[in-house]
Amino acid sequence: MVVKFVASRNSGEGLAEELRERLLGKKVLLPRSDRAAPDLPAALSRNGAQLTDVVAYRTLALHAPPAEALEQIRQGGADVVTFASPSAFHSFVDQIGADALRALSPRMVFAAIGPVTARAIQQAGYAAEIVAEDSSAAGLVDAMISWSLHHPSPGAKTL
Repeated sequence: MVVKFVASRNSGEGLAEELRERLLGKKVLLPRSDRAAPDLPAALSRNGAQLTDVVAYRTLALHAPPAEALEQIRQGGADVVTFASPSAFHSFVDQIGADALRALSPRMVFAAIGPVTARAIQQAGYAAEIVAEDSSAAGLVDAMISWSLHHPSPGAKTL
């Protein structure tokens, strides 16, 4: 299979906008996750696509990480926690525990791969202090580096 189009922005809205002319009046099959946000199908429909939205796969939580790792996080062993999807954030809340996360959140920073993940974090009542402009792994790393240049660790020595 050959990919015929790659959007310049890594978002459902960006994809729908860039495909607007190509999809006007066309029948579009959109296979996606059971937890996918409604943004893409809504944007495709607004832009004139005749949409069939199908749940093609289910997003399941992975096995819990080792108990030692979760305990280390509960003890404040992480300064920044990164999330590459809303489901990753929700799984983290389930694993660490909502009460523990509320207690820890003032001492840790949440980093989101993009605005969709940041919105999920914010809707849960937390702040996504780091949000990648480019919704990619490289964009997330860039955002974390930029943030860290302006927010040194409390114990870090600066020259």
